[in-house]
Amino acid sequence: MSKAGVRSQRNWIPTPWDYFFDKQGMACFVLIHLKSGKMIGGFYGTQSYTSEYPEPQQIYLEELWKITAEGRFVEKVPGTLGAIIRFDECNMIELISAGGENADE
Repeated sequence: MSKAGVRSQRNWIPTPWDYFFDKQGMACFVLIHLKSGKMIGGFYGTQSYTSEYPEPQQIYLEELWKITAEGRFVEKVPGTLGAIIRFDECNMIELISAGGENADE
């Protein structure tokens, strides 16, 4: 229920993870902040995949990208076939518009 007592139409979606990846369906750059302090940059597109509730959260990024120490996307890693990352290894995942200023494509 919302603060006004009106039930939200999206209450049936179990997690924000499912809401974004299942319902939004948009391509984006993904900046993953690992618990180790390292970052991984990648592209989530039509060939990418995420697990759904109740399975453990995992993401397959179809492309890995080179990033700067500040997390700016530089270029696609040559020969990349992507990566599979478990969410339990992450502190945060940033989702960046594929046409945004942080996506130097």
